[in-house]
Amino acid sequence: MSQDPAKRERRAFIRHPSDIPINCVIEGHLEETQSALRDISHGGLRFRSTRAFACGDMIGLNFPTLRDDDVLHGEIVWLDVDAETNPPSFLYGMRFLDQENQYHARLVEQICRIEQYRSAQADEHGRVLSSSEAASEWIEKCAERFSDS
Repeated sequence: MSQDPAKRERRAFIRHPSDIPINCVIEGHLEETQSALRDISHGGLRFRSTRAFACGDMIGLNFPTLRDDDVLHGEIVWLDVDAETNPPSFLYGMRFLDQENQYHARLVEQICRIEQYRSAQADEHGRVLSSSEAASEWIEKCAERFSDS
């Protein structure tokens, strides 16, 4: 039994969960949409948005809480409607256009470290942080060491 190519692409890379806010824009347009990252891998990412995109849309994403002006470019390769939210939102899979880009790998590593920091704060100190709060704290305390590694 052959598997749907979109489903194979969804599982091609190890995914790292996150809930870091992102801004999305369709290439060539100005209107940014605030969305939420759900997970990220070296091949792409999954995010939730109330804005309707279509498979094949080329989009740009940035990460405002990471204090990084770089934009990731990718293509929407799958979508699902999340009827559990009110109003309904959409889950999207985006593949990076340049799989070899070193920036993607560093971004994935940075998000993983932020989520590890978030988990450690909960386990060791009983502090429950949102992904945004954890990102802000981690960047302030650890980002300089991260950039040197």
